[in-house]
Amino acid sequence: MLPLTPAAILLAGVFVRFLVHFCKRNLRIRKISPMIRRWIVPVFFVSGILANSIDAAVLYHQAQNESVSRLMFDAARIARQENRSIFLYNPPERLEGSANFYLHKNLPEYSDYLQEPQKPELWIIRCEDLNIGEPYGDKHWLLRMPECFSALLEKFPDREIADD
Repeated sequence: MLPLTPAAILLAGVFVRFLVHFCKRNLRIRKISPMIRRWIVPVFFVSGILANSIDAAVLYHQAQNESVSRLMFDAARIARQENRSIFLYNPPERLEGSANFYLHKNLPEYSDYLQEPQKPELWIIRCEDLNIGEPYGDKHWLLRMPECFSALLEKFPDREIADD
């Protein structure tokens, strides 16, 4: 939708210009300045490009903060360096799709009930205010298991992590 904004603004300017001509002809409004008629389409077009540029800049920084690409690349790097397997814990569909896209494979999942892993693993969890492991954008956390398991049990003694 973002690339269509200038075209939509241009069409709005043409519509306003048509509306001005319609009012002048049919409603007998004669006091419309020629300067307004001449500049209305370019002003709408320039304002559309300006609005589009500002929106793109804001969305770029917002996307950088909430993107999981850095999480996936870091998880792959750590798993390779430390010989760990990567698991998703009760992942939302967005996280599953991101893992598939960035890592080019489906990752195994744990769901609902916490069980201590027997070998070194990396868990990717989406949970608000977890404060265990490494934080990433959009409430995602990267946990080294079994090192973080005791802290996870202290935070969730019933062994269930509620997804927000």
